[in-house]
Formats: sequence, structure tokens, C-alpha cells
Amino acid sequence: MADPAKNGPLSLGEKASLAFALLIAAPIRLVAFLVIYTLFALRHGYNVRFYLTCAGVRILFSSFSGRQIQALVPSTRQSYDSWMHRHGLVARVEALAVQGAPDAALLWIGDKQRATTVVLYFHGGGFVVPASQGHMELCWRAYVQPSQGRVAVALLEYSLSPGSKFPVQLRQAAAGLGAVLDAGFRAGNIVFGGDSAGGNMAMQLVSHVLHPVDAAARRLSLDEPVAGVFLVSPWVARSTESWSFAQNASNDMLTTSIVSQLGLEHFGPPTVNLAAIGPFTPQWLERLHHVTRRVYLAGGRREVFAAHLAELAQLLAKLDPALDLRVELPDQEAHDFILVEGLNRTTGPATTRMHDWLEPIVAAARP
Repeated sequence: MADPAKNGPLSLGEKASLAFALLIAAPIRLVAFLVIYTLFALRHGYNVRFYLTCAGVRILFSSFSGRQIQALVPSTRQSYDSWMHRHGLVARVEALAVQGAPDAALLWIGDKQRATTVVLYFHGGGFVVPASQGHMELCWRAYVQPSQGRVAVALLEYSLSPGSKFPVQLRQAAAGLGAVLDAGFRAGNIVFGGDSAGGNMAMQLVSHVLHPVDAAARRLSLDEPVAGVFLVSPWVARSTESWSFAQNASNDMLTTSIVSQLGLEHFGPPTVNLAAIGPFTPQWLERLHHVTRRVYLAGGRREVFAAHLAELAQLLAKLDPALDLRVELPDQEAHDFILVEGLNRTTGPATTRMHDWLEPIVAAARP
């Protein structure tokens, strides 16, 4: 459950609100969304189960506060331990020394002693939801299992809002990359990225390498670019005024109000200009080739972030013609479908596309 030392127990008012949401608000939304999302998926010939998963995530975000969610669901560490036990694997936890954030750690999936490539993974969840077993599942299916031992995943366990806000997670991400480098892996054999808010963390880390963003975060000097950066439905802009928010909010797991509230709680008012979290400019990313020469940007045209993802894709394409950029925005997918597939314990199209992108990187890895 939530770390009581960090966020504290729920107040009496929060408990009363939680009871109301569990008994009244969430069940009402459940009935309504079952109908709405099922009809939407059937009408367009989409995967009904996947869109019902989107509905479930939307109910979670729209019915409960971040602290309430953390009181309801397993912590990142609990999900990791349970998933590893279910798969008969040995849990390997590497604590990270981060000032003011002692709960940061790398949770390893796969054997880092055998691996030639490491994937540093930042999980999504709006900075308030812990990593789920769906995240471990997608990491296993997209990275570890197909590689036959050549890939190990270091899933970052990071502090959650509202107990810890930006830039705490950046400090933890920088410490995570530093720890992988300290373990002896060449930057050229490291890939990092994440889904949703985790994609935002990946861009924060890119920003920090290019322009040291936070004095308390570990400074990272790369001898060579990392092998790749992947961004799955990344949160790369605070604005909710776009065609995709207007068009897709009724069928996605995120809505205008959800994104606005999460942004306000974690980053502060939208008027605060934080270049490291987006929207990004050519000037800010002009030296991206020093961080990586390969980027994978994935999402869905049915998600609220679709317009922002298309804009980022255009920016990256114009930024450097030599950048190996792969963009995947399938018409039938909404937000973060690689996680949706992980939650459903299936190797679907999004998972397969991620593996296909990583495969040549793994094949080219050298000591």
C-alpha cells in the first residue's frame, strides 16, 4: 500500500470521500462506462476488452484522489514482488541513493549479469499510481522474454505525488541511469523510456542531460549516446486545448479534467514555464543527438494526447534528418495500449511493435 511515512494515513474526510466513491460514484460510472465503451468499440470494430480496460482506468482517476488510489492499490514494490513470485523469478532490488527520496530503487526483471542490453523503464500512472503488474508483464513480453537472456529491465520505483512532486522523480531517474552506468553497462547498450507520465520522465531525463535541470539531480556525462529512447503515449504538454482532447475524451482512459488536475497537483499551475516537461522546442532539443540517435514514439489516434504526439513527431523529424525516428500512431488504439495489453496479459500489436523496434538494438549490442 501507500508509504505512510511519505504520504501519511488518510484523514477522516478522505476516508469518508473514499467510502462515497466506492459505494456510489464509482459504481455509477462503472455502469455508464460499460455501456459507452462497449458500444464505441463495437461500432468501430475495436478490441472491446481493451477499451473496457480504458474505462476501468478512467473510473480510477475520476473517482479517487491520488492518495486514495495509493491506499487502495498495491505499491510498486508489492506488485513487483507478487509478479516475480508468480513467475518463479528471484526479486532483485537495487536501492538508489537520492537525497530526500530514500524510497527509490531499481527493480530488476531479467538477469543483468547475462544481459548485453539494459532497458531502464519509467512507469506511467499520472505520477500518483504505482506501477502495476501490467507494467511488469509488458516489460517481460516486450523486452526480456523474446531476447533469450540478452535484455534485462531495470524498472524504476519512484516516489509518487502528492507526497513527492517535480523534480523529485527527475532526481530518481537520473540516479537510476547513473546506477546502470556504474554497473558497467556502456551508454550504447542502454535504452530508456516509459509510458504516459513515464514518457514525460524520459523527456525530463533527456532534458537534464542536455541542460542540467535540477541542481540536486545527478549530473550525467555520457561518453556516447544511449542506444535508444522510447516514448509510449508520453505526456509532453500541459495544454488540453487540441482536437484530440475534444474528439477522444469520451473514449479514452484520460479526460481534460483528469489531465488538468494531475498536472496541477504535480507540476503546479499551467502558467509555470517548465521547459523540461514540455511542450518542447527545437532549441531545447537541438543537441538531442548527444543523448540518443534513435527514438521510438508510440501512441494511438484515439487518445487525448494524439495531437501532442503528432506535434512532437513533426518536431523530431525536422530536428535532425539523421535521427532514427520511428512513429507508431495506429487508428484503433487509445492511450497507452502497451500497458493495456500488459494488464490483459497478452502480447498484442503494441507489445510486438516495441519488441520489433528493440530487436536490432539488442542485435547490435557490443561489450
